[in-house]
Amino acid sequence: MLAFTYRDNLRSLPAGWDQVGPASWYLLRLLARQPPGKGRAEALRELVGLSQREWERLHPEDVEAFSAGLKWLNTTPIRKPIRNSFRVGLRRYYLPDEDFLDGQAMAYALADGYFEEVVKPENNQAATTASLRLLATIARPRKGLSRAPLGSVEEVEARAERFRKLPPEYVVHALMYWAGVKMAISEAYGTMLFEPSPLDDPTPNNIPNYGWWSIFQDVAEGGVFGNLQAVERANFHEVCQWLARKEAIRRHNQLEAEKHKHKR
Repeated sequence: MLAFTYRDNLRSLPAGWDQVGPASWYLLRLLARQPPGKGRAEALRELVGLSQREWERLHPEDVEAFSAGLKWLNTTPIRKPIRNSFRVGLRRYYLPDEDFLDGQAMAYALADGYFEEVVKPENNQAATTASLRLLATIARPRKGLSRAPLGSVEEVEARAERFRKLPPEYVVHALMYWAGVKMAISEAYGTMLFEPSPLDDPTPNNIPNYGWWSIFQDVAEGGVFGNLQAVERANFHEVCQWLARKEAIRRHNQLEAEKHKHKR
């Protein structure tokens, strides 16, 4: 928590979204529904707990100090959903756990593709469609005690159309969460899965690469999770852990081969 003094009273402020509590969704709504500058100013005032009149009486330097100390109060990455479910019509949809711990491999590949389309959109309409499809990929109804498994791209596209009626904070929330998930995945597996071994041949090859879909095909060839459909339905972290272990073994063997080469 962050501390500040106002009229000789010591007050505490959260140091991140995870410390805000029940007011977090209201603050996100302010950020998502208003122009960036205005939305953040209103969210800052609400978070600090001052009336409009008190806020307007603050010296500009004090406002700047609040803004600098609360840089996280923006559409910044989050690793755990602020709200884990929402309702559209009569159906409730549920978001994944923190860091996508209960996430499905197929869902990760689809959501990651949609996220990239939002980051590098062809146009505004394409960005809107991609962001809705990202939300529709990770937000799913329950089947029993857990979220229903993702079955197809067509399912995602149909659900995304239903989500078009949602206010903007739902899509913003999904993008914030996915940015946090990507950070978590990079921290957990980045060295083994996303960085080349120092002993790898840097010469580019002409082998077709379709991103995660190619990786899932390679995993399916190993058979540990079953066929390709089974791999795509498997827990994403379990797939990554298997891949990271295999890559660690490969690099160990590389190093051993290099040692024997120098002994000759």
